[in-house]
Amino acid sequence: LKHFVANRQRQVARVKRGGTVEHVPLVNRAETGLEVPVTAPTTELDVLFDHEWALAVVEGALAHLEQEARNAGNAEQFTVLKAWLAFEVEPGSQADAAARLGVSEGAVKVAIHRLRRRFRELVRAEVNQTLPDGVSAEEELQHLIRALSEGKAPATG
Repeated sequence: LKHFVANRQRQVARVKRGGTVEHVPLVNRAETGLEVPVTAPTTELDVLFDHEWALAVVEGALAHLEQEARNAGNAEQFTVLKAWLAFEVEPGSQADAAARLGVSEGAVKVAIHRLRRRFRELVRAEVNQTLPDGVSAEEELQHLIRALSEGKAPATG
């Protein structure tokens, strides 16, 4: 009787958790032969989605880079130099940045170079997290660059 009651309770709980739904296992597309060809975005929504994805990748890399700068005690330097990572903002002169930071213009150039290099590494790492093993990130990075340059926010009004 105890076993019957326990089995009945498990069955009721199973139904509450979607036990009547047919579960389809997730399989690798390559194993099933259902390869979906990768095509360029064809609709405005596809372009917008790709643009938002690219922005999310860039914002994630920037947030990580800012946290690294804070942890290293370089928050002010990051605040001044992050303009050189922006796509649409004119960063100003390196001489002005050097004066704000109290370092030489050569030191600012080196810091910008290192900041850009680390930013590229972080963007590549963000993209690599979304790719299956063995897939090169180069094509995905090119797609990210195209999405940033082509994508537009929808008109409001």
